Amino acid sequence: MQRFIVLKEAKEVIFSKYTETITELIYQTGTELYNYQFISKKNCFTAISQSWLLPHSLFEYQNATLAIKDDKLIGIEIGFRGEEFKSRRQAMHPIWKKIPKDDLEVISKRSKECSYLTPFIPNNVYYVLTLSVLSGEQRRGVGRMLINSAIKKARKFGIHKIHLDVISTYSAVRFYESFGFKCVVRSSAPIPKQNNVPTMMRMALNLQPTHN
Repeated sequence: MQRFIVLKEAKEVIFSKYTETITELIYQTGTELYNYQFISKKNCFTAISQSWLLPHSLFEYQNATLAIKDDKLIGIEIGFRGEEFKSRRQAMHPIWKKIPKDDLEVISKRSKECSYLTPFIPNNVYYVLTLSVLSGEQRRGVGRMLINSAIKKARKFGIHKIHLDVISTYSAVRFYESFGFKCVVRSSAPIPKQNNVPTMMRMALNLQPTHN
């Protein structure tokens, strides 16, 4: 039986058996934000799972790296070039057909309110959309493996900066700081804040050039 952690590109595994864990991992990176924006956890899970298979969308599996232990998914990182963010967000539109019509108007309104929490993403960065590890597997080096994998992907693209957004009250902030990430923007929006959505932090890491 496998007793160690391996990283695999999502396209290399039968990811259908991990769908529930994938959505939970992504959800736990911004529970307060997702609950407010999508009204319900069910709507959030629908959007994420539909995006997983939708080409060029935000959570598309082609951009995912999975951490697997004993055939169990325990962590995930999804990232892409900064200039892709806008087009990937627009590619999400077909997904809204899967959301109850009564919820769509509210979700649209709240999405606009929450958009102020995500500052502009520069073109010349690798953007980590999500990085998450199951709570029972944290502090065991899984997150470190995933962030190092993201750094390798950035270098492969010829990119020397990494950006990500994280909720300011989460312990993940200290994790990213341990890698040298610095907060460059703090974002708060009045209406989401009134509905228990904490301040968001844009964190950035400048990669040192490698010498062959």
